[in-house]
Amino acid sequence: SRSGRNRVPWIESFGNEHDLVARLGMLAPDPLDQGIRIDGAVYWRRGAWGHLLNEHHLFAIGDHLEEPGHHEDPYQLRSCDVGEAFARPRLYEYFAGGETEPY
Repeated sequence: SRSGRNRVPWIESFGNEHDLVARLGMLAPDPLDQGIRIDGAVYWRRGAWGHLLNEHHLFAIGDHLEEPGHHEDPYQLRSCDVGEAFARPRLYEYFAGGETEPY
């Protein structure tokens, strides 16, 4: 990695636009100017509130994956430092017991 530390094989960060915790870190206006460095892909959900994993993140993703025509993809790629832009979060591949190959 750029900092000389070992990197975790894959990191994805998810934040809701109005989540105070996310706004202080991964969704800060200029994270690098604030000294905040986020490894991996950063996905955000506009107009959403909350920080709880199931209630505020996974339920919306599950709704989208179960009924994609009725539920818009909740998360959009905000930034990615892994060399390629991954428009679709890798997390989506694990729903309903799915598996994925290592990158």
